Amino acid sequence: MFFVAIFSATRRNTRSPIEADEQTEALDVKRKVLDLQNRPCYDSPLVVEHSAPARFLLHVARGHEMAMPSYEIKPYSNCDRLPDEAESMFARQLEHSRKLLPVGPDQVCWSFLCICALTPEGHVLGGVHLDIGPINSGPIAERKLAYLERVFVRPEYRRLGVATAVLRRSIQAAREAGCEYIRCSNNWDNPAETALLRKCGFALVDLNGEDDEEPCYLAVRPVRNLDV
Repeated sequence: MFFVAIFSATRRNTRSPIEADEQTEALDVKRKVLDLQNRPCYDSPLVVEHSAPARFLLHVARGHEMAMPSYEIKPYSNCDRLPDEAESMFARQLEHSRKLLPVGPDQVCWSFLCICALTPEGHVLGGVHLDIGPINSGPIAERKLAYLERVFVRPEYRRLGVATAVLRRSIQAAREAGCEYIRCSNNWDNPAETALLRKCGFALVDLNGEDDEEPCYLAVRPVRNLDV
């Protein structure tokens, strides 16, 4: 029944939530830092409180140093005021999500969530945008699913565990919203995205993805009755 619901869903993500060019910047940042300090890797599910020590320095492209700040992961719904940086970061997705729905039952069925990694000063390091709505087909048509529309982390904070942390919190948020599963497209030519999705428990389903303009998998992650 689960897979029937997936295959018959009437909407499909047409874009991968992580743009390929966003993954190519700063790929060697962590390696440089670890070589410099000879420290263990902090990109681990065992990291607690989603923060890194102030002495863990990140060398950015311009050659200066900055400390990896502490941050909390905070969810925002369509009823909340988002930080200005989040508005800019997810402008395209928010514009789509905020379009008025036709009068009818769907008007109260759709919502969105932005899950942001936020510093104490209110700086948004990165986040996830989810659209939440009904499955719309089959015996469980009225049950909810979450569409993973975008995962974004600022270049200077990539490969430090931020994407993993916000995506795991997004899975939890989708479960709290009553969703059956979370889904997105995963482009074949984006190995960084593939690694992140698999790390967070997504299954990659091949639904004739080679026929798409951008060949991709359907990535699916059930969220009910499972640990995140």
